[in-house]
Amino acid sequence: MQLFVRTLAGEAIPVNADPSDTIYNVKTRIHSESGDPMSNHRLMFDGKELEEGRTIADYGIDKESVVQLALLPKPTRGPMQIFLRMPNGRLTLEVESSDTVDKVKKRIHVTWGIPPPSQLALLLDGRQLEDGHGLDGYGVCEGSTLHLALRGSGWILISVRLPNARKNPIIPLMVQSSDTVDIFSEKLQELKGITASEQRIIFRGSQLKDGRTLAECGVVENSCLDVLLRLRGTNCPGCARQRGEEVD
Repeated sequence: MQLFVRTLAGEAIPVNADPSDTIYNVKTRIHSESGDPMSNHRLMFDGKELEEGRTIADYGIDKESVVQLALLPKPTRGPMQIFLRMPNGRLTLEVESSDTVDKVKKRIHVTWGIPPPSQLALLLDGRQLEDGHGLDGYGVCEGSTLHLALRGSGWILISVRLPNARKNPIIPLMVQSSDTVDIFSEKLQELKGITASEQRIIFRGSQLKDGRTLAECGVVENSCLDVLLRLRGTNCPGCARQRGEEVD
């Protein structure tokens, strides 16, 4: 069967495994696929760390389940300072590397009176940090900048399938439903280095048109957008129609 391993970068790596395989065997395959050393990594599923000696079946992991790859906790070295970026400015917060995401949200609420933790979302490089996971597992360190978003204020979590990427990764991304398609493309360029002018954003089989907002295109929480690359030297209207692109 095939399961997916979500890396620290947010990419989903497909891994073939049997229910009888041990977690150690799975980590070995991840190393073969990604080249990353597994000695300082751990696997998480449903918020629990998976023990190397136990099997996939022991944890109820089945076909197409998503397992989280995280860094092993490092010895606590005392408090560290991180930054929280908001639409109207930036805040500074002192945390421990072992603090969980939900603990940080509570501290933000108590310190600045920002809405309850259930309405907050913390993002690192466009990826939402999940409650119950430690900051160290996401690679948050001294001087890191997290983006603070308010759920219910236009922020939604979507999935983005990247073009021509190794192992066809799908990344989670927090966006604002009021963002236009061209603004979304610019954000994706900043995060993944894909030139905005070369992107074709596809949703439900149709290309999204610059100038329209994601909300107007029907993009909602948990939607999945496909990003394709434009073919160079084929900008004529006839070629565009053949590729299914909208033509003004």
